[in-house]
Amino acid sequence: MVEANITLTNDDRNFMLDMNTFQLEGRYPDYLDMIYKKANRIFASSIFEECEQKRKYLLAQLQ
Repeated sequence: MVEANITLTNDDRNFMLDMNTFQLEGRYPDYLDMIYKKANRIFASSIFEECEQKRKYLLAQLQ
């Protein structure tokens, strides 16, 4: 296993923990209703935008 030397802020860590909520669908289908209630168009758009920012940051850290 290769480890990356990446520093995350507390906000970054919290965002990643929040994103883990959406991974529950595959493991725990009962959480689907909770996710559908939370993920309206505005919420989803803001999450996609923040994911893109985090992706760019992480890729830059790896270079």
